[in-house]
Amino acid sequence: MLASDTVAALHSVKAGPRTLHFPSPRPVWDLLTGEQLGANLSQVEMTIIPPETRLFFFGDEKPW
Repeated sequence: MLASDTVAALHSVKAGPRTLHFPSPRPVWDLLTGEQLGANLSQVEMTIIPPETRLFFFGDEKPW
């Protein structure tokens, strides 16, 4: 796991559910698909199918 105020990256080689918690609600974008997951999220739940890396951006505007 790597995280900052604007991005987070999660890599796993073990399958299963994961929850990424944030210190405060924020807009969350999936950087691999460009899809906005929500405008005011306090967490993101996902199921990992290894090996998998997930990348997220936190910001009001589309990341590109």
